[in-house]
Amino acid sequence: MNSPTNRNATGCCISWMLRGLVTCGFVLTATLSWGAVTVEEAVTAHAATLAKIETIYLRSEIASGTQDQPLQKMSVSESWRSGTRVRTLQRLFQALTAKGLKEIPEANRVTQFSFADEESRNLRGWDPEAPLKLPLDETRDATEFGRVKGGIGPRDPQGVTSTDWATFLLEVTPGLPLADFAKVAQLELAEPPDPSVVRLKIIHTDQAVLSGGLIDLDTTHGSMIRRLEIVEAKTVAEATDFTEFGEGIWLPEKVVRTTPRTTVVAQRLEARVNEPLADADLIVAFPEGARVDEVLTKRVHLWGKNGPARTFESFPQFLEYQTAQMKLANPLPIRPENAGGNWLLWVNLVGIAALLLLMTFRKHLVKP
Repeated sequence: MNSPTNRNATGCCISWMLRGLVTCGFVLTATLSWGAVTVEEAVTAHAATLAKIETIYLRSEIASGTQDQPLQKMSVSESWRSGTRVRTLQRLFQALTAKGLKEIPEANRVTQFSFADEESRNLRGWDPEAPLKLPLDETRDATEFGRVKGGIGPRDPQGVTSTDWATFLLEVTPGLPLADFAKVAQLELAEPPDPSVVRLKIIHTDQAVLSGGLIDLDTTHGSMIRRLEIVEAKTVAEATDFTEFGEGIWLPEKVVRTTPRTTVVAQRLEARVNEPLADADLIVAFPEGARVDEVLTKRVHLWGKNGPARTFESFPQFLEYQTAQMKLANPLPIRPENAGGNWLLWVNLVGIAALLLLMTFRKHLVKP
């Protein structure tokens, strides 16, 4: 028989053992539910899904609203990607300003960009779905000529090529996929909202606004980003309705971003994954007759059917040529039908001058 002291000691021992078992059980459960993978493994799984996308065409619509205004269509975008080559076309219908939504004039709605390995191009004012008469000619229509303008220059290796992937949470921020973000940020596992999610907490990053944020990876849909929360900015982006495009490639149909004041909805309208893309799909094609400026050399081109038709070493040189062409196209001769009218005008002017002269002489001839 144990003494009361021994019974107390035994009870304490049993109590601690039970607590240990409970604690061990809790830790084991937690490890299985949200600690079964490491941060590196979660990031690698996400990157593996993106690596399966060799080519993609994506067409989407952006709508925005506030607490006081319903959702309204802001833009429709198209993008073509093959490896590192990207082309985007955006039709902007409205812009959000400090005074509210402002409608964009039809002539200024379309902008295009393309990025090859070493070259970037841009083009504004040209809508492939509503092309203008070619070749563009300032002497025929100065408004159309001035509205279409292209640019060409070297590709910035660190530059953002498109926002479409970030819009649909294929990237953390534009141009920064999760794998690259993990190299410059400190990430830790956090308890997820449900077992199908791996939650990463952003402990620290150079982009201070992202610190403290949460990234949820959906393990049932290729470890794609399901939710991105930026705590400091009070912004939450959530992806829904994932669709599979080929084995293991998942894209969300919709991403909703909310802030205390606004709601932005990105809707996938069409997507084609790993289907062949022509070279013409991946490069901005300048229309014949368009003005194209070179960023580095400051040269100006008038574009032909397949390349520069005329090149000017500087903008003043181009302006001089432009002025001369306008003068040639718009001379101011005396037209035959106006010859009689011009002759009568000169007769009238001469008569008025003679009358004034006569009146002056008469003043001198009349004595006071």
